[in-house]
Amino acid sequence: MRELDIVLEHFLSEEFPALSEAEQADFERLLKQTDPDLVHWLTGQSQAPDEGLARLVQRLARILSNE
Repeated sequence: MRELDIVLEHFLSEEFPALSEAEQADFERLLKQTDPDLVHWLTGQSQAPDEGLARLVQRLARILSNE
């Protein structure tokens, strides 16, 4: 999904450098998830399986709502 790629690229360039090591590890785990799972989490159709991923999904959702 091109839109998802754009949001992830933006996050990687703008926010990733400021993340803690644990948050960076969570982001790397997020990137290994399937596009359908990510879309479901970002649209609120389902929840991310753990707190670390859920926090990142919330940040990504904010980026999406501002674009």
